[in-house]
Amino acid sequence: MTNHRHAVAVLGVVLSCAVLAGCGGSSSKSNPGLNQAPPTTSSSTSSATPSVDTTAQEKSAALDAYKNMVTVTDREFATNLPDSDLMTYVSGNAYVFFNDALTYQITNNIVYKGTPQSAPSVTNINTDGAQPSATITDCFGGPTYVPIFWKTKDGHKQGDSAAMPGTSAAAHPVTALLEKTGGNWLVIKYTSGSTTC
Repeated sequence: MTNHRHAVAVLGVVLSCAVLAGCGGSSSKSNPGLNQAPPTTSSSTSSATPSVDTTAQEKSAALDAYKNMVTVTDREFATNLPDSDLMTYVSGNAYVFFNDALTYQITNNIVYKGTPQSAPSVTNINTDGAQPSATITDCFGGPTYVPIFWKTKDGHKQGDSAAMPGTSAAAHPVTALLEKTGGNWLVIKYTSGSTTC
């Protein structure tokens, strides 16, 4: 029973339905100035700008990888169907973590329904050296994202709550460690806190 409570709480923390929003804009035909290069200034400004731009680009790429990971895991946990896209965004301990969570969920007849709270941010990034890395924190889950039994079985009715009594429905802090491998950011470690946020 304690393992079930812990696993349900962990699943509530690890799942997400983060979806990236697309942005529209004017075409270069309606604004010809979009194709012009920006004016250049001194060489010291020019050399500093690419470093800042590179760091911002890497932060954005790492954050995109995290958001794509939670989109895939949310899809898995809503359907109980493994998704091969997961390996595009996770490896190592993180892959084992999510694979074990899905196995637990399938074995115990649980799916997640609803939309989780998720507000990830890059709290640390290191692009120097042979192995770039990033840390992302998130406040994930919440009362709109709940575990339910997906079919009538083992004394539970389809649609009944699978949350253990006394388990907090509040969102929990999450920390993800990412590394850039082969040009792609991958979540290599994923941990969830026992507190709420």
